Amino acid sequence: MRATPNQMPALADIVGRDDLVADLRGEVQRSSLVLLAERRVGKTTVLRKLDDALSGAGCLCLRQDLEGCGGVREFAERVARAATERLKGLPRWRGQALGLVDRLGGAQAGGWALGGGLRRTWQTVLDSAVTDLLDAHKTGLVALLWDEFPMMLQGFGQPADPGDGAGALLDHLRALRQRHPRLRLVLTGSIGLHHVLRPIGKTASINDIEPREVPPLALPNAVDLARRLLTGESFAAARAADVAEAIALGADCVPYYIHHLVKALLARREQPLDAAAVADARRRCLRDAADPWHLTHFEERLGTYYGDRAPHARRVLEAVAESVGPVAHEAIEARLRQTGDTVDLPELLRDLVVDHYLRADDGSRAYAFRFGVVRDWWRWRIGCDE
Repeated sequence: MRATPNQMPALADIVGRDDLVADLRGEVQRSSLVLLAERRVGKTTVLRKLDDALSGAGCLCLRQDLEGCGGVREFAERVARAATERLKGLPRWRGQALGLVDRLGGAQAGGWALGGGLRRTWQTVLDSAVTDLLDAHKTGLVALLWDEFPMMLQGFGQPADPGDGAGALLDHLRALRQRHPRLRLVLTGSIGLHHVLRPIGKTASINDIEPREVPPLALPNAVDLARRLLTGESFAAARAADVAEAIALGADCVPYYIHHLVKALLARREQPLDAAAVADARRRCLRDAADPWHLTHFEERLGTYYGDRAPHARRVLEAVAESVGPVAHEAIEARLRQTGDTVDLPELLRDLVVDHYLRADDGSRAYAFRFGVVRDWWRWRIGCDE
């Protein structure tokens, strides 16, 4: 296995996700899911593996990346097109699906308007796609696995017709779930869904969808991944187990950062490979002006996530970053008073926890960064020693 941080691993190369995927497969039997995690933790990889597991268990799956989808009508058409292709692969439906496409010149299939002559509402397009998928698979579940779903909703903005907005789509999807007991949605994305739902008053529209967190790898699995990458890159280390553990811990057990850290070690292959070399490679990556780990995103997205509260969120994070350990709620509050901030601090801290910036220290009203990588980058950015 090679260190390829910007490529999707083959299913056979996915490490440490079997137990999680088995749990999620069982959850899908009971309800729809929304997968929650920080960016780069591996939500899309888990979604791919879940697709494979569900399909192997007799579920009809349709997995799509919805990034860049410009509106509710485009979304419905994308689902319809993907459903058409999926139905073509089913022997019993192949002839009918192809016949409809041929007869209507590709404009409509199974009642779906895909541009061209006949115009249908997006609701009709979506309903027809879902109904035909369910009709084609009468004995099991139909699962629609949608990656970057929150980002798509956020991109809708405020259309002239509220009936074409995110709220209308969420209400319609809820109605579809209620109408079709064998339909499941599995939603995930790099933007917290609450940032989309709260402004439009639609938090209740997904209260039938079970939230599940995708955590970083367990430490033994992260060490195993690091060890495989070191072997794949032909590293020879006298204490390979210690080096693999140093990589896993330095990367917060996040596969993306593990790949990047091993790749960074390749640039200094002539140096002895030990825990000190790992720490040096990590430090160089965090301080690299080219930002190979894309850590500036954690600061840049504050405006998108928090709007007018973004300056307050930034000052809270700076206050927490100044200490390597947890910082008391009272200390954060005092820091904000010094800068004249007037903000609902308990609500802001809750949001920063939900968005995986911070974690609440057990047993006390104190907060620390959720990920050491983000903490140490933030400390370097504001001029603190790592």
